[in-house]
Amino acid sequence: MPLRFPLSRAQRHAQFRREQLEEQTERPAVCIVEDDQDMLTTLSGALRDDGYRVFEAPDASHVVEWLSHFWGPMNTIDVIITDQKMPETTGLELLDKLRRRNWPTQVILMSAFADDTLRREAYRLGASAVMAKPFLLDDLIGEVNRLAPPG
Repeated sequence: MPLRFPLSRAQRHAQFRREQLEEQTERPAVCIVEDDQDMLTTLSGALRDDGYRVFEAPDASHVVEWLSHFWGPMNTIDVIITDQKMPETTGLELLDKLRRRNWPTQVILMSAFADDTLRREAYRLGASAVMAKPFLLDDLIGEVNRLAPPG
């Protein structure tokens, strides 16, 4: 139904919220899976500043179920950034679970132990990139920009 002017206060507010929600859903979404709170905060802030919607997960144990429950064809996560070494589930295990469910999301694996064996396994499972810690924040943001350019 087209809006007619003049709009009531309630109609203006509803229109503003609709525009706000449309703007938010047009921005690419990134999910960061990281058990180090300082790293999680740093990455989240940098990606938000760069124009991304950011969702945080302190571990990988429930990420697949969370994604399956809350996200579908209309609401997708464009990139998942995950640490490799976490308490319950590793980044490779998360990547394997995502691929077994045919989840097409781009995945960046971060690891302080990114040797050739880990890299080969990550790419075999469908990782889009493997970043060795420590890395430059600009390098990670550049990789995310390559995979899902900000709005």
